[in-house]
Amino acid sequence: MAEEISFVLNQFILFLEEVEVYANKLLSEFVCDSASWTQLTTRNFRQFDNVRLVYRKLQVLHVLAQNVVSSLIRPIITVTTNQIIFCNYSIIRYVSNISVPILIILSSWSVVGTAAVLFGLSSTGETHSLGKKILRSMKNKKWGSKRNNKEIRKFVRSCKPISFNCGRSFVLRKISVLKALKAIVRGTFRALLTA
Repeated sequence: MAEEISFVLNQFILFLEEVEVYANKLLSEFVCDSASWTQLTTRNFRQFDNVRLVYRKLQVLHVLAQNVVSSLIRPIITVTTNQIIFCNYSIIRYVSNISVPILIILSSWSVVGTAAVLFGLSSTGETHSLGKKILRSMKNKKWGSKRNNKEIRKFVRSCKPISFNCGRSFVLRKISVLKALKAIVRGTFRALLTA
């Protein structure tokens, strides 16, 4: 049973990595260079008729991935952060009573957990900033006539930046990395002071 669960989790992680690589590839194809107002994409995506359709396809792909990931984001962050706080608390509080192998295990759990949380939050924050950059570049690019420019601005106003979130309130941005570090440090000190 445990092997089946670990296999499913590994397959799910591989799937998420593939979705992230594909989404980042699509996101990077839309980015415009604001200095020269030229897009860094293939000529096909620079067409007025295609850009809206391709961006909506990207949004649909993102919603499908978001439906899978959104129910897992908060529990994973919560469990991992609490594990890190427990490891830090145990190391600081009982450093003289813990044997060296246990100390190494707790330290490695703390470091690996922190690295995993920071990597996950920074990659999702980067996705959010790329999403904002794409919409800004689409809005600022000259699309030929005034009518086309007006339609694209209206289209951009109707779009939200591509980002990972749980519901409507919990959006993962670049600042989430600093907030997570702050929560880990604050949680460790609170655990030490209340014990």
